Amino acid sequence: DEHTICFVSFLVKILFRSSDKWLLHPRLSPAQFFDRLDAHLVWLRQNREIRVIQLVRRDGIDWLKSKYLARATGTFTHTHYPEDAKITVPVHRALKALQAKNWVDHRLASLADSNPYHRVIYEDFAADNRRELEACLAFLGCDIKRLPPDGRFTEKQSKQSAASYIRNFEELASAIEAGQLQSSALLS
Repeated sequence: DEHTICFVSFLVKILFRSSDKWLLHPRLSPAQFFDRLDAHLVWLRQNREIRVIQLVRRDGIDWLKSKYLARATGTFTHTHYPEDAKITVPVHRALKALQAKNWVDHRLASLADSNPYHRVIYEDFAADNRRELEACLAFLGCDIKRLPPDGRFTEKQSKQSAASYIRNFEELASAIEAGQLQSSALLS
């Protein structure tokens, strides 16, 4: 039901962070120690009946734009970012955050080997909420007819391209391309 979906979304935001604060490898991040990702993965693998839906964001620059804009504006959900908002993304930290995101994405995707697993691409979800929600509900074995017949369920917070919000867009894009981090490694 709606409360379960909100609760699961809340848990994922808290439990599995893509921290830029790590040395040598993202698994050595203090966030990973506190998040206990591996312990959660072990538990899920032991409970093979649990269905896993993983939301993966394809566009690394857009993910960084959202991450830093949300922090700068204090706008985390359900409202649009101010159109005149401008941020400077710290390039080195951004690259480390993307590397951590890819690592966490891969670790979560490994559940496909043990549990019923469904991947949702964020950009597809943003483009057509209904289709993606129907696919998720079908995967969970839920009645699709319970969805309201019309309307969008969510929409992107930003109305402009990442280049419109990020002051150092060219520098960031070049560094991300050089590091081959343009999109999630799961989707390459």
